[in-house]
Amino acid sequence: MEKRTNKNKFGEISHTNFLENIECLQNGSKTLLEVFSSTCQKYENKNFLGTIKDNKLIWQTFSEINIKIQKLSTFLNSILQENAIFGIFSVNRYEWIVSELAGYMSNCINCPLYSTFGPDAVNLIINETEMTVCCVSGDKAESLLDILLSSKKHFLKDIIIFDDDFNRENEFLDLEINVHYISQIFLETEINLRSNKLDLNSLATICYTSGTSGIPKGVQITHKNFIANISAFFRGQTKNEMYRVSDSEVYLSYLPLAHIMERIVVHVITSVGGSIGFYRGNPKKIENDYLIVRPTFIIAVPRVLNIFKQKIEEGVAERGKLSKFIFNIALKIKMWLQCRGSVKCWPLDSLIFNKISNKFGGRIKACLCGSAALSHNVLTFLKATMSMRIFQGYGQTETTGATTLCPLDGDNFDNVGIPYPSCKIKLSPVDGHDKYSGELLVKGDNVTKGYFKRPELNAELFTEDNWLKTGDIARFYNGVFKIIGRTKDRFKTGHGEYIEPEKIETLLTGGLIQDIIITTLKGYDKLLALVVCGKEGIQEKEVLDYLIKKGNKLVDDKKMNRYEIPSHIILLKKGFDTFDGGKLLSPTAKKIRVKIEKFFYEDIKRALSKK
Repeated sequence: MEKRTNKNKFGEISHTNFLENIECLQNGSKTLLEVFSSTCQKYENKNFLGTIKDNKLIWQTFSEINIKIQKLSTFLNSILQENAIFGIFSVNRYEWIVSELAGYMSNCINCPLYSTFGPDAVNLIINETEMTVCCVSGDKAESLLDILLSSKKHFLKDIIIFDDDFNRENEFLDLEINVHYISQIFLETEINLRSNKLDLNSLATICYTSGTSGIPKGVQITHKNFIANISAFFRGQTKNEMYRVSDSEVYLSYLPLAHIMERIVVHVITSVGGSIGFYRGNPKKIENDYLIVRPTFIIAVPRVLNIFKQKIEEGVAERGKLSKFIFNIALKIKMWLQCRGSVKCWPLDSLIFNKISNKFGGRIKACLCGSAALSHNVLTFLKATMSMRIFQGYGQTETTGATTLCPLDGDNFDNVGIPYPSCKIKLSPVDGHDKYSGELLVKGDNVTKGYFKRPELNAELFTEDNWLKTGDIARFYNGVFKIIGRTKDRFKTGHGEYIEPEKIETLLTGGLIQDIIITTLKGYDKLLALVVCGKEGIQEKEVLDYLIKKGNKLVDDKKMNRYEIPSHIILLKKGFDTFDGGKLLSPTAKKIRVKIEKFFYEDIKRALSKK
């Protein structure tokens, strides 16, 4: 494999295609609005955004969407000043994209609200941004109204509702908030646009993220940050590290558009003239959405891919022992072939694996996985059974969704790859780690300028020489980075050993272990595992024995230390998302460790007290 990274005398590691001081995309686009406008000129009559209605995909062309953007922008001009912040509160749908681009056309800044954010978070964001306008779906208008009714203070003056069947309009009017319907705006507005004044350094969005702390903070992302990462995606294509997107691409959008990674991919697809179909907002129907949209490219978080694997295995088991035996042999052969660079194997695919991929539309060529570490077992299983390439990314909202990426042609899957072409990385020493490890620091055109109205957090976010502190502990070895923990999550046992729980969790996940949290309490020298295992009839001791056996194997393979093997266990039959009303996970399905440990505190204490 050719050299892909450079390291200078200061320990700064960058992609060989690293570019800083970005000025525009290759087509000259300097803002996200220009990205869309440029594509619209070239592909005006091509399908752009698709909505599922009555189990059919209804497409709107670039030109049709452009007219709606211009009409909404004209309306926004009458209720928003330039550089004002407005909200978008909805699941993924075409009106979300129209609202975003209309805001840019009006020289405004959007602030998405996760559809899963609770009342306190929504209230905090509305008041901190002082937003006066919010674009909402009908169901979120209901939620918003209930939040405002219980709030002592708000700045909202106008809401724009995506659905016509909302029936609580008078309650908004009682709060002195005007109600507008987007369908009427599209029907009645005569286009009269502002002069567009956006440039590279204009603020595009304030993206609130709770991360794993549970406390929302607004990350300020400029058009330059977006353009840098879109440009880097295409620079990666030139070295065959990225999936090569084209105007024939069909993308299924279902990860929240409030998530920065989803927005980057949507704008990448937009820039090449691809088509984007939206899921119906119901995770329980998403399997059917795949069949209707028939995507060629998707992104996913590990939790979703874990469910894919589980569903496939359940389907195989239902066919009986002989079918399962044949499947397992075919799977081993396919995995062996894939280690040698083959994604497809015609005889095995036509006889066995096409039946699986057809359940997801039959056309997926590649999947970008991010947000958290993906188990090696899940990755290799899905690559084989669905005949698709999976490439993992690592990033955070503060780096506009991308910091490193595993090249498509890589054959080592236990890492997060090489620096994304828009940034450079260095490691800052951390106690208890060798010279190859440290806190991962980032600098580049994709890095945020800081949190909105949080100077005290900004002081903690950057080093004195302006490197972003990610809070992640990484190891750089053999040319790739591997995330081995979080600075805030690591702890010492009673014997003084440093524990990186995330590293252990990634190694132990798979097989019987659907999900896991490694923890302990102050004063205890043993580790405890909160294990999710839904296998019917299985007992706690069986799972613990399995865990210890797996841990010992990892010790023999020199991937773990013996003191990292948990000696106590709490068995959970359902996932962490089913407890405490789903509050134990972030909107991007990341486990919020501090909340999980607090929720299960008494159980953990009781389990650790057993001999």
